[in-house]
Amino acid sequence: MIRPVLTDKSTRLMEMRQYTFEISPKIRKWQIKQQIWEMFQVKVLAIRRNRSNRAIVKLAESIDLLAYGTD
Repeated sequence: MIRPVLTDKSTRLMEMRQYTFEISPKIRKWQIKQQIWEMFQVKVLAIRRNRSNRAIVKLAESIDLLAYGTD
């Protein structure tokens, strides 16, 4: 399961089509890519994971995260 993260830094990254998501520690990159496609129907160009259970995902086109909510 993944969900968007909205912080000052992640908001700045959105200008470059890079979005931050909170992820499960056991999820694989291909699973992140698949879930983002199911949620937003947009192509994933790159995924960077870090140790704080977050992933920064670069997308082929911009999306409006506020339209999808952060429940």
